[in-house]
Amino acid sequence: MKPSAQSRVSIAAYVVPLAVLMPATAVMPLFAFERDNLSQTIAALAPIPAVIAWVLWLTLIYKMWDSLRGEPVIAPGLAVVLAIVPVINVFGITFSLLRFPGAFNTAMARRSVAEPRLATWMAVVVVALGFFVPAGFALGAALGSSYDTQTLRSVLVLLVGSGAIALYVLTLLLIARTCRGINAARASAPPR
Repeated sequence: MKPSAQSRVSIAAYVVPLAVLMPATAVMPLFAFERDNLSQTIAALAPIPAVIAWVLWLTLIYKMWDSLRGEPVIAPGLAVVLAIVPVINVFGITFSLLRFPGAFNTAMARRSVAEPRLATWMAVVVVALGFFVPAGFALGAALGSSYDTQTLRSVLVLLVGSGAIALYVLTLLLIARTCRGINAARASAPPR
């Protein structure tokens, strides 16, 4: 039984906007360092893509856990609350990302659905890079631009830049796989 068109989670509805919003969220604040009016306006608009991306992300977290209703897992509303509350949100998002693939795969095995399976390793790498990339940027800023730290900063920029690209690509792949998984879970779920 296939889910209705209304209940299907469109991969394009999440991947395409986030593919644009994630880099915009990272780049737009950099315009604050310029002094012309256009750059200042762009920098002032920087929170808009961040808020839109955050709402999309919270919606996806809700739909992830909602697709497993009837299974012994966290309630969808609680998963969203854990992702919103300051300080706790670091743990809430980490919990959602790391716990969902295993819970999903177990639920699909219990429902006798052969595919798709979610890769736990991908979620682990996304979470690890999600901590590494901002920490690397902070460390680079703390090092300053003195001659003594120039080589270290260059290596750090290379590592953090590579990590940011990997985070971007893996996050979009994880979201696409999760959307496919949500659709499979909804199609195999017992009626509510």
